[in-house]
Amino acid sequence: MNSKQNVRKDNPDEIKLDYEKISEKVKGIVEPYKDITERSVTLLHDGKQFTVKIPKAIERILGLKKGDKLLFKIIVESHEKKPKIEVEHIHE
Repeated sequence: MNSKQNVRKDNPDEIKLDYEKISEKVKGIVEPYKDITERSVTLLHDGKQFTVKIPKAIERILGLKKGDKLLFKIIVESHEKKPKIEVEHIHE
């Protein structure tokens, strides 16, 4: 098999693999994957505001530093019963 058959050039500056044409063995090695880290935390309340302690595993993955910010986005859709929350790390 010619390796050029498995490469798709959509953009001259970028080479992408055509995953439909490579073997299953190779797909397991080169195919993009998701690594999901999930932790449950308890909210603390001091009478004025809520505080969340961020677990070390998440701190390491995000590379959190003192002074960094988190952007909370609450999405309320009319057809959903529960709002969705997105949290984005803003590097300072």
